[in-house]
Order: sequence, then C-alpha cells, then structure tokens
Amino acid sequence: MQQALEQLVANGSPVLNQAGDSLLLPDGARFAVDVQTVNAPGLTDLARYQVTLSQQQDGQVFSTRAIVQERAFSWYAKFINSWDADVVLASDTVVGRFHSNSPVNFSADRLRQPVFSGPVSIAGYQGVSRRLRNSGMFRQGIETGTGAIAMPDAVVPTVFTLADTSLDVHRFDEHTRLTFLVDGGFRWSQSDSREGIIRPAPGHAMLIVAENDAVLELSGTINGVVSVFAPRRLSITGNLRYASDLTRGNQQPHFLTLISNGIIEVAGPAQTQPGDLEIEAALFARQRFSVRRFNSRPQGELIIRGALVAGSVSATEPRYTTRIEYDARFESMRPPAFPTTGLFDIEQWDQQWRITAAIDGSPAVAADTPLPEAVE
Repeated sequence: MQQALEQLVANGSPVLNQAGDSLLLPDGARFAVDVQTVNAPGLTDLARYQVTLSQQQDGQVFSTRAIVQERAFSWYAKFINSWDADVVLASDTVVGRFHSNSPVNFSADRLRQPVFSGPVSIAGYQGVSRRLRNSGMFRQGIETGTGAIAMPDAVVPTVFTLADTSLDVHRFDEHTRLTFLVDGGFRWSQSDSREGIIRPAPGHAMLIVAENDAVLELSGTINGVVSVFAPRRLSITGNLRYASDLTRGNQQPHFLTLISNGIIEVAGPAQTQPGDLEIEAALFARQRFSVRRFNSRPQGELIIRGALVAGSVSATEPRYTTRIEYDARFESMRPPAFPTTGLFDIEQWDQQWRITAAIDGSPAVAADTPLPEAVE
C-alpha cells in the first residue's frame, strides 16, 4: 500500500484528476482509485485531496484513505533548473531542501566548503566522490539520478486573481523604485520625478505588477501579504525584511513573493551599500537569479529567508557568501500564488484497512485492521 500511494503522488496531477481509474503496480497488484477535493488552492493555500484506494482480497473489498497535498516549488529552500557550468558552490549554506535538475559543481577543501543541512537531490546522474560524501557537506545525504521536476513555461499575473480573496492591484508601466513601509504600504518614484505613497485596504493582500517590460526596484519592510510580478526583471536594491522577526517565531501573516518570468537580480554595490543583504521572501526567477558585479570586493553575506527557485543562478562570490534559510511555514502553505510542481505529498495516512463490502453480499466485518502483508 505504501508503494501504491507513493506511485500515486509521484505521478501527480494526471492520476489525481482521474477519479475512478485504477492504479497498477509493477508487481501486478491493482487498486481502484477515488479522489475527493478537500480544499482548492487559494492565494496561500495548497490544494488537498482525500484519496481512497481499494482492492478485492479473500472475498472482501478492502479500502484505505489518505490525504495528499500538492507540492509548491517553495517546498524547496533552493531549486535550480539548469546549473551554470561556470558557477561553483564553495561557501554556500542551504538550510532546507536543495534540488537541481542538472549536475552541480561542488567545491570542498580544508579552507571552505558548502553546507547543506537538508536533503540534496539531483535529477540527472552525477558522480559524487566518497570524499565529498564524507566531508560533512551533506548533513541529510545526497541522492542523484532522481526525476526532473519541470518548471512552468511562464507565470502570468492572472494566477493571482483566481483565489477567493480581496486584492489591491497596482500596475506600473515604466521603471519604478518601490520602498515598502513598516505600516503596510509602499513609496514609489519614477525617473520623471513622479512619486507617491500607496497603502492597501485593511485586510487586503497586495499585488504589484510591472507592465510593458517595466523594471521594478525593491527594498524596505514588508507588513502584510505582498506579491510582486514582472515579465522581465525585478531588482533588489536593499534589505527586504518582514515587520516581525521570523527567527523569533513570527505569528504575523507577512508574506513577500517575487516572481519574474525573466530575471531577479541583486543590484550593484553602489545601490545596496556595504554589509550583509537580507531578503525575507520567496523568489521565483524563471530564467535567472543573479548578483550584479559579483566579482567586486567582499561586502558581507547574502541571506535569503524563504525560498529561491530559479532557472539558473550566477556566482555571488567574492561580493557575497550566500546563506539560504527555509521558511518552515511553506511546509503546509505557499507564498502567495507561488507556482506548483504538479507533484503531491502524503500528508495524513492512518495505515489502516477498512472492509467496506463483502463480494458475496454478506455483512462486512472488522472496521479497522492493519494493512495485510499480502496486499503490499
């Protein structure tokens, strides 16, 4: 049964959308599948389904139920679609899951090495030497040759309007600088000296959209639920921090999502200023996440608290060493309208059979029994 459920969630959306179909395992075991929606996806909600698997055995119909939850890309602390051959992981720290759809360049010596505190998976085959495996880099192990997880071809702003929630939508069609304010609004200014301050309606989430390939520059303090979308480029020019400290058990619903179908970049040293750069957000850069002038003199540490998903990444050193810390809230919810993978994970399963019918018409017996070994 564990194998049946794992195959079901591994196959993802196509199987879950075919309620009433059957599932055939490699060993020939066949299960009937019934799927019921527990909740549809929302702005920060993940879709959940109740899956019932049933099988005839010894003249009776056995069934078992599980709750499965869709997996957003924010399930990973760091997810890279295609690793840049010129980029080497040397001094990075990743606190959470790391996945790459292509081989990764690791570097470790007695002076420095990357550290992964969560599981590491690489879709393609990559030889990892015994020295690297025993170096302490992979605190929860590394698995290679896993299946690739396809990134969406593009993300469009309409995904934000599908959720049943109130949204304040603000659009900019030219290069604009945005500074988020601790009271929940933001200040904006443009090259022609136009400027203003915008504050969301109480209790509303806020969506900021760049139109006509406009570039948005971002910095400040996030108070509330904010999503920023650009078809071409988003530029981070200073710290992006939540109004409450995540490291101290933030109970406030502060979320920042940055999504670009092109590039999300860290601006040059003249704009970010010396010292560490802190970004509390979930970032989705369909093409690339990059640090401009990464080969300039050392400035400090680039700290991302949330998730980083990108088509590829540039180097960050020597300008920044990099530390990515996973936002644990993303285990059961997603950053506002963050793209999903099409995969599902088992959230709840009591590992019990329920005898729901007898094939010969006699009364069913034993409401709950352990899963029979013969069915596995």
